[in-house]
Amino acid sequence: MKAVILAAGRGTRMEPLTVTTPKPLLPLLNKPILLWQIEALLGLVEEIILVIRQPETDPTQQAILDYINQLNIPGLNFRFVIVEEALGTGDAIWRCQPYLTKEDRFFVLYGDDWYDVADLRKLSQYQFAILGQLVNDPEKWGILVTTENNQLVNIVEKPTHFVGNLANCGAYVLGKELFNYSSALQKSIRGEFELTDLVSAFAKDNQITIVPTTNWLPIGYPWHLLAATQKLISQEEFTIMGEIEPNVIIKGRLKLGSGSVIKAGSYLEGDVIVGSDCVIGPSAYLRGPVVIGDKCKVKFTAEVKNSILFTGAQVPHSAYIGDSILGKDVNVGWGSVTANLRHDHGNIKTVIKEQLVDTGLTKFGAIISDGVKLGVRTVIYPGRKIWPYQTTLPGQIVDRDLK
Repeated sequence: MKAVILAAGRGTRMEPLTVTTPKPLLPLLNKPILLWQIEALLGLVEEIILVIRQPETDPTQQAILDYINQLNIPGLNFRFVIVEEALGTGDAIWRCQPYLTKEDRFFVLYGDDWYDVADLRKLSQYQFAILGQLVNDPEKWGILVTTENNQLVNIVEKPTHFVGNLANCGAYVLGKELFNYSSALQKSIRGEFELTDLVSAFAKDNQITIVPTTNWLPIGYPWHLLAATQKLISQEEFTIMGEIEPNVIIKGRLKLGSGSVIKAGSYLEGDVIVGSDCVIGPSAYLRGPVVIGDKCKVKFTAEVKNSILFTGAQVPHSAYIGDSILGKDVNVGWGSVTANLRHDHGNIKTVIKEQLVDTGLTKFGAIISDGVKLGVRTVIYPGRKIWPYQTTLPGQIVDRDLK
């Protein structure tokens, strides 16, 4: 079999993280989402077709090209289909037609969500299949309308009235007959050509079996990286390859990369992952789940709680980072704080594409993207985001997104 991974989307809801990094390369447990997908497909496919935008006009897409080109996985070939602009998932799969017209069955995956290996294996056992998961907020998802014997009838995008609560996870096994339904490719309300319209037309003449799951982790907003980390970290293999100095207290599990050191007086509780060539402490406090990338520093009396630090992030002095994400090469000035709780304990909201979105979280800090430098004693309100390479003044209060 072959697999198509749709990776040409702009990931605007994940901004500011996706301004500098394509969404499929955002890390989960220090491994890109895209690599999680590739590893889940091992043994099921011999070729993966990646749909990306034109790298010459979008440096983030060049990063995907470069990343795949440095992978060396025996028995697995990669092919790129490059589109001038992202016109929707339906257009993306249609561009792959020359490489799929002889394929009785092939996988299609959205390139920015996490899928369980076992679920993809279940999908492969059916002639045609689609992954579905029950949700509490069906109005936010594509909903699978099914027959009594678990066959797909239709996919309704973000229904305005109740048609069910089984969400489309964006993982399919389809066949070459899909390309017989060109008439279904009409621009949607969003102005895009939707794969779901094509699949709905395909389902009228072909049985598509619903494979239920509870394992799908959608990554639609930045805080979903924190939620996915909480789910996945328990599955991680915890090994110590670095150095732990005397008088370090570990109340939980620690994965420590080579060349990293946990210095004296540091206190770690819960699940903590530290990459390679990092310095933690002395007297740092990590409250898991915490994931720290390579070449990071969390030093004297700094506290990091339920957060993710990308490669090269620095918290070199006393500071509090809670329920937050720090991008690559962020530097946190002395005494800085990411506030993560409202006084009324209400849900924290944040602006996404000029709309105020409820995160559903009562604790949520900041999203600080690549290259940001925080002046000493910067205070950031809950749910605020800082765009790449911005700086703050000493004592600055960040009460709105900084772009």
